[in-house]
Amino acid sequence: MKNKLGSTLAAAALLGAAAFLAAAFSSSVAIAAGEPLRLLARTYVPGFEGDFDHFAADTKGNRLFLAGEEKGTLEIFKLTPGADVMSYDASSGSVWIVTGGKNASKKLPDTTVAVVDPVSGKTRGEFKFDTDFTEAIAFEQKGSRAFVNVSGKHYVAVVDKKTHKVLKTWPIKEGQNNAPIGLDEDNKRLFVVTRKPFKFVVLDTDTGATVASMDAPQRTNELVMDRANHRIYLTGDDYIAVIEQKGADKYEQVAKIASDKGAKTAILVPELNRLYVAVAGKGAVKASVLQYEVLPASK
Repeated sequence: MKNKLGSTLAAAALLGAAAFLAAAFSSSVAIAAGEPLRLLARTYVPGFEGDFDHFAADTKGNRLFLAGEEKGTLEIFKLTPGADVMSYDASSGSVWIVTGGKNASKKLPDTTVAVVDPVSGKTRGEFKFDTDFTEAIAFEQKGSRAFVNVSGKHYVAVVDKKTHKVLKTWPIKEGQNNAPIGLDEDNKRLFVVTRKPFKFVVLDTDTGATVASMDAPQRTNELVMDRANHRIYLTGDDYIAVIEQKGADKYEQVAKIASDKGAKTAILVPELNRLYVAVAGKGAVKASVLQYEVLPASK
């Protein structure tokens, strides 16, 4: 079924990793000793205007996929119109897709989370939230819970992955419109970013209590976890915030790495030791992808 997601795989944004290595550097970049990221190259996406929203990587095929958020459609499962967020739970082999709400062509007052078998395309279950804005989802792989950012109501819903029942709701007190999400299951910590104001918030997954919070870049749209280096990258306007996890309850912003206006979508490819950041094409800013080398944390 074709849905007006405002999201398409732009042909110009289907990029080979080798192309990045051959691309001319946008500038000569000096890096201070101990900084976590080094800008290697900028690859422009000719003729593209608008926002990007989400990456996928095919390291075997040497390809990076980037979805453009404007002027397009995607072929997806037959679901309620307005599909936006899609998250894969490896432990159950299910795809969870948020549909409806403000992203439907005819706006709907609520959102539906459909749980789909990606092989057969059959829906295994679905449940609703009484808001038109529901965002990212994180899954336990050793446990039985999913964590859903119910952004329009400013809380995290804790959902049983088998029954699809909401077990608990955790209000986010530090801000509203919680959208990006990440899970450190071993340390029982959930990471979310709010948009009013932009804050990085750490929750205890046993209690839902906040254990840490700090400012995030404006328009942060991606929370990227670097497990090998115990870091979190927040990408938004103008810079990448690099937050170091020094313990389950201790977090410190260790660097602000220059990016660009509209550089709010990112992906970490550990196999290549690279962080890719998409820059929206708007006004004087040309659409492009920034490639950063991830430098190991000092011991």
